[in-house]
Amino acid sequence: MHKPWFLRSKKMGDYSHLRRREFNELREVVSEAVRRYANSNWKKQRDAALVALARLARKHNCTYQFDAEGGHICIYKKADPVFALRIGAYARHRVEDLLKSNALYRGIIDIVPATQLPLPKDLSPGDREHALHKREVMRELEPLKVLYFLLPTRKAGKWKNKEAIDLVDIIGCVKEHPGCSGRDIQHVLNMSPNKTVRLLRWLKARRILHRRGASKSSGWYLN
Repeated sequence: MHKPWFLRSKKMGDYSHLRRREFNELREVVSEAVRRYANSNWKKQRDAALVALARLARKHNCTYQFDAEGGHICIYKKADPVFALRIGAYARHRVEDLLKSNALYRGIIDIVPATQLPLPKDLSPGDREHALHKREVMRELEPLKVLYFLLPTRKAGKWKNKEAIDLVDIIGCVKEHPGCSGRDIQHVLNMSPNKTVRLLRWLKARRILHRRGASKSSGWYLN
C-alpha cells in the first residue's frame, strides 16, 4: 500500500499519530474553514470542515468519499482507504464505527468553542487592558478550537481496538462524574488498577484529561 502524505518517512505505529507538520496543516485547514461559522449551527460547522478536508485531499493528489469507512469522510490513495475521519465529540459510537473500517489510519476531529483563560487578579489597569485586548484578538483569530483524537491503526490489532473502547469509556465516566478519582473510575468500569493508571496517564499525556492535585485521590477532569 502506498502511504499517504502524512505518513511518509515514518514507521507505522499502533496509533494514528500525525507528525507535527501534518497535524498543524490538518488543524489549520479545518480552523480556517469553520472560523466564519463560529456563530452558526453545528451542521454548518461540520460541513465546512468536510469541504476543507476534501480540498486537502485533492491538494495531496488523493481522492475522497463522504460517509465511507465509518467516517464522515475517507481519504484514498490509489483506491486504498488510508484516512477515515469523523467530525464530532470523542464518543463511543464514533470510535466503534471507525474501528470497524478498513482505513489504515483513523481519527476524530472535534470542534468546540475556544476557552478563554482567566486573567490574573493582580494585574495593573494598563496590563489588564492589554491582556483583554490580546484575548479578544485571539478569540477573533480562532473562535473555535479544533481537536484531533487519534485511534488505533488498522494494523494495530484487536487488543489496541479494545483499548480504544476502554479509553472512551473512561472519558464517558469523567464526563458523567467530573472530579472522580482513579479509584472511582476503576470500580465503575471494573478495570484493574494497573490498567486504569496506564490509560489515565495516556489520556493525560495527550491533554484529553487533567488531574487537580498529585495524590491518588485527586479528581480527574476533561480539558
